[in-house]
Amino acid sequence: MITIYNNSYKKEVIDLILHVQNVEYGVGISLEEQQDILNIDSHYIKNGGNFWVALNEKNEEQSDWRKRRMKFAY
Repeated sequence: MITIYNNSYKKEVIDLILHVQNVEYGVGISLEEQQDILNIDSHYIKNGGNFWVALNEKNEEQSDWRKRRMKFAY
């Protein structure tokens, strides 16, 4: 299921983004360098865009990045 982002997904989204950037692709960027993901609502949603979260078949958010139950799109 795809749903609109809300702050209940914040930690999981940040963890996933940082893992992909720094572990999978070796970008070497910190959370502090990415103000947009610290406040997704004001950087994406309130500016007329959106940010979606995909949940698994049990509507569970991502709690362990290795399970890849949640993906994101913006």
